[in-house]
Amino acid sequence: MNVKQSILQRPRALALTAMLALLLAGCSKIPLSSLWALKGLQFSEVDGAALRALIYLPEGVAIRDGGLAVTVKVARGNGHADERALKLAFTPMQGPAAAHAQAAPRPGGRWLVLGLSAAEQQGLAQLRRDIEAWRTADGPQSKRSLSLGAELSSCQQGGASRSADEVLVDAWLRWKPGQADLRLLDGASMADLLPDEQRGPLPRC
Repeated sequence: MNVKQSILQRPRALALTAMLALLLAGCSKIPLSSLWALKGLQFSEVDGAALRALIYLPEGVAIRDGGLAVTVKVARGNGHADERALKLAFTPMQGPAAAHAQAAPRPGGRWLVLGLSAAEQQGLAQLRRDIEAWRTADGPQSKRSLSLGAELSSCQQGGASRSADEVLVDAWLRWKPGQADLRLLDGASMADLLPDEQRGPLPRC
C-alpha cells in the first residue's frame, strides 16, 4: 500500500511541518505534545546528518523499496519566479547512527531506522543555502511557499493476509544533533495513513 500526502504552507520564516507528520493528515494518533513541538520547527534547524525516522513495524510487514521518499518544493514568491524542488530518499541506517533507546511499544515487532545518505544530505544543505540567499535578498519578512509530499509503501512478507486496520505503526523523528526522538505515531493503524480507496489487505512483497 502506498501512503502519499502533501501540504502547502506560506509562512514568514518557512516553518516546516515534520516530514512524517505529512503521512498523518487528520490523524488523531499524533501526541498533542508532538504537535506543539512541530508547530515551531524551522527549516533552518533541520540537520541532514542528524535527520532520521524511527519506525516500529509488526513482524512480517516491510517497507517496499526499502524506505521513504519525501519531495520538497519551495517557491521564492515576492514577485520572483524562482523555484527549487528536491526529492529525498530516506533509506535504512546501520551501525551507531541507528542506535536508539526507545522501548518497543508492543511485542512482536521490529525496528526500522531511516536516514539520508551523504549525497542526500548535500542536496538538503544546498536547498537550505538557496532559501537563505532568498531571505537575505528579499528580507526576513518576505513570504515563500513550501510544499512537501511523502510516499511510503508497505507490504506483507508472508503469513495470513492482514488488512490495513490490523497493522499498527509507531514512529519517531529527530532533526538536529542531541535531540531526543519525537514521537509522531502512537499505535496508528496503517488504515489511518491511507486514503479510503487504498484501505484493504496489504499487498504481498
